[in-house]
Amino acid sequence: DDFKRVIEKAQPEVGAKLYFYSTAGYETRNIGQMIEALTPMWVDLMDPPAKVDPEAVNILGGNREVYWKHARGAVGDRPYPYPSDVDELGRIVEGIGLKVHRVLLASGGDYDYIRTAPEAAVNIISCGTWGFPQAFLMKERFGTQYVYNELPLGLESTDALVRDLAKLTGKEKEAEEFIGKEHVAIQPVWEKCKEVVAGKTVILGGIGNRASSYLRICQELGMEVIYIPAYPDMGGCLDECIKGKRVDWDYFMESGFDPMVLRLKEGLLRDYRMYYLPALMKKLELAEDDVVYMYCDFSAYAGRLEPASIPYMNTSTHLRKRPSYPSRAVGYKGTEGFCLDLMEAVSVSKRKTDPTLYTRIYAK
Repeated sequence: DDFKRVIEKAQPEVGAKLYFYSTAGYETRNIGQMIEALTPMWVDLMDPPAKVDPEAVNILGGNREVYWKHARGAVGDRPYPYPSDVDELGRIVEGIGLKVHRVLLASGGDYDYIRTAPEAAVNIISCGTWGFPQAFLMKERFGTQYVYNELPLGLESTDALVRDLAKLTGKEKEAEEFIGKEHVAIQPVWEKCKEVVAGKTVILGGIGNRASSYLRICQELGMEVIYIPAYPDMGGCLDECIKGKRVDWDYFMESGFDPMVLRLKEGLLRDYRMYYLPALMKKLELAEDDVVYMYCDFSAYAGRLEPASIPYMNTSTHLRKRPSYPSRAVGYKGTEGFCLDLMEAVSVSKRKTDPTLYTRIYAK
């Protein structure tokens, strides 16, 4: 059915603005490609700004996380101690004397909230898969500047975000003062974590920006990094996992991050459960104490490789929760929380006995 043509014919008879969202699911296979096709449609709902506030900042790409200050019905402080990634980005924006204008996709939610987004002077990005397509198109249509940085995990990436944002808004002095205070606060945990993980190799299975951001912070901590483009629910190590997140990989490659990527030879069975972690450790002559294993949402090795022997770290938004720290380790607070989680995982792995609750549940 040609819904677009139906809407074009119906529009003159309807007072409200009509818009059709294609699911894109029949046209694209990979979720990353589907997202890139869908997200620019939000920009179609925006109006050209009558006036731009030079101190207003949008946060784009917050597809799961709600910015509490803009949430519908929100009163007072967040009632539970788990800030979102966009909460931390909002703290950074306000920390250098700017204000958060809109957080898309997940906050606010009504039409006026969306259509007035171009009144902000600058866009910054949480998740690039969702945020970059919007930022590129808003720059083209409305002239809205954007900071080319996503999921800032670690000191270097977060510092770059703050300085780039400050440069676009004339807040360089405030930015340096803010960075200095944040470094003082996090430095003891950061340095301790570098000592704990010295000499270790992190092996991470996942796709896109989350995997790259976690590997990048591990590299900054001094670890060797190995990336495997795979998802447990996909059941395989696929080149499409990288291609479907092209908008993210363009950013990471341009920023100089180029990790080792495991890719099987053509013709070999690509079920990574048969080779991924145990076989890779054997091939690279890595012992249990040499490795940190990170996975995106669910571990395919529960009941086989034990967190009481090998450090496990979950990188998901849903399951990685530490009170008072953003779930995906974004920003300075997130970086501190990541270091605490990493040191805890290494500590647990040293006991070598007593299976964890995680394994006892999933091994069933």
